[in-house]
Amino acid sequence: MGTNMTIENDRAEQVSGKSRLRATSRIALAIFVVGPILGEAFLQLLGFGHPALVTSDSPAGYELLPRQSIRRLWPLSDSWISHVRTNRLGMRSDPLAETKPSGTLRIYFLGDSITYGTTQVDQSQLFSELVHRELPSLTHQSVEVMNGAISGWAIANEPAFVKEHGTLGADRLILVINDGDPTQPMASLPPNDGIPSLEHNPRWGFQELWDRGLRAKINGLLGRGADNFRDPGTTIAADALILQQNLGYLAELRSFVEASGGKLSILYIPFREAYDSAKLSAAAGPGRDAVETWAQQHSVPFFNIGADLARYPATSILLRDHTHFNVAGNRAIATAIEQHWTTLVN
Repeated sequence: MGTNMTIENDRAEQVSGKSRLRATSRIALAIFVVGPILGEAFLQLLGFGHPALVTSDSPAGYELLPRQSIRRLWPLSDSWISHVRTNRLGMRSDPLAETKPSGTLRIYFLGDSITYGTTQVDQSQLFSELVHRELPSLTHQSVEVMNGAISGWAIANEPAFVKEHGTLGADRLILVINDGDPTQPMASLPPNDGIPSLEHNPRWGFQELWDRGLRAKINGLLGRGADNFRDPGTTIAADALILQQNLGYLAELRSFVEASGGKLSILYIPFREAYDSAKLSAAAGPGRDAVETWAQQHSVPFFNIGADLARYPATSILLRDHTHFNVAGNRAIATAIEQHWTTLVN
């Protein structure tokens, strides 16, 4: 009888073991199948898989695709949520009537990623939108603002974009330049997938996470170099030939704007860290001085916002990339524009 009980116990243990194995297998299978689905759903919720797209069908080389609406959640956003919306012209600003309403001041901000604001900053918190809402109290008239900008653009790209769409009756076109712009050559559509385009649209969250985040870091760890797009406007180069060419593009832009009934101004935004680095500031000097001299010679208002931004610690107004401005940085830029509005337009 003892032997029979032992056999029965062994059989029970075998059955129990097989049951546990089957249960473990089902759990593993569920994790294998459901895990990626939940992960993808979470990434999509954050905003991965829905990037702001550009099109290469543009004389400017590339520009934002019109009529987009995307959003990013924290931590992809500098606040809890950020929205990116483009109008019919691919501008990150409100829809605009072809004809300017009577008595309205129409302002056109033109620039690169500093003006575009990155997808981490909500559209309502861009310095262009803050000026849009707050300037009427200073000018005592209705104000409309356009934001024609995209990451990577150089001075050479910008006149082409303006000529493509026109100034739309803008009273004042404010070209926003940073320390990297004076010697940056014209930017073509990036050949890699650093800026998502119609040709490379990462529809899956995991795909965008890999393409725009993990791959560059892993390649860096493996010593292969980062292959993600690096905004060319965030570096300072010494190139006298490109500098002279860009001064020619400034003249081209000025002529077009004035022929369209508007006026050109230049808002110069130095790299914030240049005020903490004598070497960086010295490298930026020739380009900055050349643009300012050109502006003086052609009666174009030039305002260097650097002294206003130097009052803020870099960590308080910059995103984690140490170059582009966060929500607080955009607030600081808008405040400086409003305080020096007369200088900027006269």
